[in-house]
Amino acid sequence: MKYNKVYDIQHPPIKECPYCGCKELYFTEQYRGVSVINIDLDDDVIKPDFSEMYNDAEIVRRSKYTYCAGCKKRLFRIE
Repeated sequence: MKYNKVYDIQHPPIKECPYCGCKELYFTEQYRGVSVINIDLDDDVIKPDFSEMYNDAEIVRRSKYTYCAGCKKRLFRIE
């Protein structure tokens, strides 16, 4: 795979890792801000609700590349 071509993460150029066949990939992002975690005290078991945790967070992509979740090899460059 040529690393000088940039791909949209919504339309990856591969269906699986060419090295190990894994069908999962990853890239890294960084979150900044304050999170709100809601807890309902009426339930018998207290379970935190994380559904609004990142609503006001600033998200910055850290990766320029995607990596295979299986073998950790670099796959392709992303926007």
